[in-house]
Amino acid sequence: MTADAFAGGVSHDVRHQASSIAEGILVGMTAAEPTTKAPPSWKRKNDGRIGGPGMDPAIVANSVLRRSFDDFMPINSMQLQKLMYVVACLYMRRSGLRLVSEQFQAWETGPVLASLHGRLLSDSGNPVGAYLAGANGRTQWLEERPGSNARHALDLTWNNLSGYSAASLANLVRAPGSAWDKAWQARSMYIRDEDMADDDTFLSALGLGGL
Repeated sequence: MTADAFAGGVSHDVRHQASSIAEGILVGMTAAEPTTKAPPSWKRKNDGRIGGPGMDPAIVANSVLRRSFDDFMPINSMQLQKLMYVVACLYMRRSGLRLVSEQFQAWETGPVLASLHGRLLSDSGNPVGAYLAGANGRTQWLEERPGSNARHALDLTWNNLSGYSAASLANLVRAPGSAWDKAWQARSMYIRDEDMADDDTFLSALGLGGL
């Protein structure tokens, strides 16, 4: 990963340091497949496991919030969590690499990143009105290169699901056979990355064909 993976007024030195930690996560992954077809299987790219350290959840959250602010389409914390989940599923499916460093948990309301839930709990019913500072105290978001897997996943998710209510998004990602459903049925606290990468239950809502 290069220094171009982040934006938001971060210094070159900080960018370089961050890039060395998460090298290879976001850059150099093209998205040439037509958007009407299901993304290719991540199993072609890895040896049966999702790899990479992933990014600070706040960075990915800010990339979704940036679209919310730009399009004047407010979203609350529950919508943000579910949109991030779909983005992470699509990204891992295409790349075989983890997008978010924290593992999604299987809550009754659907997939949740506990750290974000805690930060946004006090204002959970209202639209998220500001970017989130990361663990390093800085406000950052992904600088999405044209054709990158990150940009593809973010655009595909936002363009198709940004109009969904929180309840509709929760129902979408809790479909029978989904990654969330597998964890919930197994009474597992965490949703496996590999199950997320394999989850095709929401693809039709994105206008994607079957596998």
